[in-house]
Amino acid sequence: MADSKYKLPAFTEQIQELLEQGGLAQSLAQDPLLHGFKSLVIASDYSGESSGSKVRTYTFLLSGFPMLQEWCQKAQSFRKKRGVGLMEYKELKDRKRQRALPDWLSLLNCISGHLIIVTIDRSLPSVFGSKPHALLNLLQSKGFDAWDKNDIEKLLRILHLVGLLMKHATHPKQNFLWLSDRDSIIGDPKEEDRKLQQLLDLFPHVANVYVRHELGKIRIAVPSKDKPDSNFEEIITIPDLACGAVNKWWSTDPYEKQGKKYEAIAPIYEFLNEEHSNLKKHCFYIQQVKVQGGDTIQTSLYKFLLRSSKNT
Repeated sequence: MADSKYKLPAFTEQIQELLEQGGLAQSLAQDPLLHGFKSLVIASDYSGESSGSKVRTYTFLLSGFPMLQEWCQKAQSFRKKRGVGLMEYKELKDRKRQRALPDWLSLLNCISGHLIIVTIDRSLPSVFGSKPHALLNLLQSKGFDAWDKNDIEKLLRILHLVGLLMKHATHPKQNFLWLSDRDSIIGDPKEEDRKLQQLLDLFPHVANVYVRHELGKIRIAVPSKDKPDSNFEEIITIPDLACGAVNKWWSTDPYEKQGKKYEAIAPIYEFLNEEHSNLKKHCFYIQQVKVQGGDTIQTSLYKFLLRSSKNT
């Protein structure tokens, strides 16, 4: 059970308000497909660590385990037929993948679920109102000492976002599986097993702030270098593709968005702008704004302004 006295961070409070205002919270809570699955899956990827990035992006795919298993078979058949490898964002320089991209995005829409993208302006140092050392000291005082000050903000952002999504998308006794890309907050389990173990211990503390109902089994999985799982690798490319494209969009000056490089990935932005599809997309932007008396956090929903579309 969550402590009702705990005050949520401003950024998740604002996302929750937007979810409720737009009807998404109700949609998630009443989604018969999400609730019909014995196991709910959240697959996540993160971007924005490079020095040239102006934002940090966190992407989460929500769907059911059987749905994703069925989709993986279609995806692998598609890639074999088109003669392409995994549809990762970093591989889109490949002409074959570029030609396959529109049809691939159509295949993604066969998934019934939600794609949640949270972009945080890099000028906002912390969404918790604390410096890294303060957050680090707080966790270390509770015995969580596997991370350094460079990872602590990112770790807590991700945990709070996953907790918020669990609140709205899960139902009592439902199993929950979180698939995360291997990342600095988790590391390689064989080389940094302390990180994964402490993450497993810390995660329930954060999730319980949001989730008020009892869940079934809760599991966290990361890709293995030694024994790669083809379905896992296939699924994680979905948030990876969206995450890379969104981070590119916000980190590129407007005048640079007219060249051939953008023509190759433009179908991704059209895909993310879609409003009526099985896979529903929701994009949030969080930034620091000046108000009377200081600075505050502002969260908004957004669409991508393309040549053929109007900003909404």
